[in-house]
Amino acid sequence: MEASSNKRMKDLLTDEDISKGLDIEDKSDVFSEESDDFWFDTSEEDSDTSSVVHESEPCEEVSDFLQTFVPHGVARARFAFLGVSGVNGDFDDETSVLECFQKFINEDTWQLFAEQTNIYANQFLAANPNLKPQSRARSWVDTNPTEMKTLIGLLILQDIVQKPENGMYFSKRESIVTPYFSQIMTEKRFHLLLKFLHFADNSKFDPDQHHKKLYKIQPILDHLNSKFSSVYTPEQNICRRVSPPLERMTGLDSVHTIKVKQVWSENR
Repeated sequence: MEASSNKRMKDLLTDEDISKGLDIEDKSDVFSEESDDFWFDTSEEDSDTSSVVHESEPCEEVSDFLQTFVPHGVARARFAFLGVSGVNGDFDDETSVLECFQKFINEDTWQLFAEQTNIYANQFLAANPNLKPQSRARSWVDTNPTEMKTLIGLLILQDIVQKPENGMYFSKRESIVTPYFSQIMTEKRFHLLLKFLHFADNSKFDPDQHHKKLYKIQPILDHLNSKFSSVYTPEQNICRRVSPPLERMTGLDSVHTIKVKQVWSENR
């Protein structure tokens, strides 16, 4: 029985596979009749169908080889999920919305906004020396992180107090007046900051290295992806079921989806 198992193993592996998997010169020692590093146990009922790998304290070389090669018909052992799922950081029921926002958009982010906006504004002025005297760009003064916070705050507020045009937020007409905006920032400065708001240096764009459509916001994407990964660790299976409409369109069911996600988790 043992000799038959060893012969079957030799048929499954070529000399090239063995030499790549094991860093030894004499390959006959691995699958010899005296070797007990690992063997195939086949029963009388399925001796002609498939074999199942059993390990008996394999040596280090054989163990490494088994991690990279699995015979046809034998399931590979799953990797253990070692992650600790859940929220990372100081979050509790008393954490405010502003504190949560600051976990993702920190002072380095505001400094990036200010620096890149100033760079683009100065590039624009250098490339357009013959601006009209009445052009608002002529009154440009470099911004700073504090002013960037004010600008983004007003943009968020615009989603709460909605109006069809930006100019209407600074209007003095009694029927549509919103005095808070003009108290915080002049209309001229507000539109000037929007004109020059930037997150990446256009002069450093390289079409061979950067994505054309994402380059202008790539620093923000990289920063947020890093923050999302550090603030929350997902579970091993992050998708439990395909929604019924998607299931009908793709033909996938919940079992297939879970298997796909498990493979992704194991190979991260």
